[in-house]
Amino acid sequence: MSILDYELTEELASVTPEIRLFKAKDEEGDAYLVKQLLSSDADKLKKFLDDNDIQQRFNKNGLAAVTEITESQQSCHAIMPVSDNVKGLNEFLDETHLDVVQKLDFSIAIAQIVEEFHKDNLIVGEIAPQNIYLLEDGSPFLVDLSYLKRTNSVSSPISQNEVNLLSLKTIAPEATGRVNRVIETRADLYSLGVILYRIFFGSYPFESEDPMELIYAHIASEPPEPELKDVPKQLFKIVQVLLQKSPEARYRTVSGLIFDLNICLSPSSSIPATLNLYEFVYANTTLKEYLDPNPLYTANVSNIGVVKDTLSSTNKINDLST
Repeated sequence: MSILDYELTEELASVTPEIRLFKAKDEEGDAYLVKQLLSSDADKLKKFLDDNDIQQRFNKNGLAAVTEITESQQSCHAIMPVSDNVKGLNEFLDETHLDVVQKLDFSIAIAQIVEEFHKDNLIVGEIAPQNIYLLEDGSPFLVDLSYLKRTNSVSSPISQNEVNLLSLKTIAPEATGRVNRVIETRADLYSLGVILYRIFFGSYPFESEDPMELIYAHIASEPPEPELKDVPKQLFKIVQVLLQKSPEARYRTVSGLIFDLNICLSPSSSIPATLNLYEFVYANTTLKEYLDPNPLYTANVSNIGVVKDTLSSTNKINDLST
């Protein structure tokens, strides 16, 4: 199958129910991802063109660059050059063995992508497996901005025809439209929590083929505690904070999450290097306790090491809500 000057070589998971995604090659053999809008509805056509025009103008690390947008009577396409052998998130995790440190690096890289949008008061809105791809070197990137919105937007109930099952696996309770809440950046933090659960524990916290069951689970069910095996239990505590039903109970910013993940990655020199030998307290402590003038500590069975953090710096404070 061909479009324009590109040979479509493989169909991937749809970005949305109406946006298909393909791997493609041009005549020189260079690799691309191609988004194709299936709908001929005028409003949906305008949104597709507007969304990809925004993506084309953005210059953000971790976002696929749209270099060409085409419109015809049959369909519209957005062309994104990539390296060979890009993989979707699920495919990558299923095929690649990562140790705990590599999983931490990967998680931080995804969180940093989200942080770039939050700095501009933008909600990604689609931190989902079909929107996260990886280059050959393992660097993650987003392929689509169909759900991008400004902060403090109002959500409406989701139609099952407007979102696919993969998106519902990562959706925040307040983003379902079944909870009377304004959407803000902490909706992305919930979705990040679902992705981190998948990275560290090998599955999604809620699995179902029924869209309404997934929506209900995000609103009312607690994620099952996984078998930790070689994963430090402090990481599950961090994920638990991200997956709180109330946005106020989650991290306040993605920067706080990144800070904590980096602490796990680079513990104090007085802490044993093996991550699962020490207790990490950030994700089990309230912000009021953080603001206490006494230092923060991580505790080990045999010793206690000080985490040297200047709590007066908003860039380094762990932004958990009370």
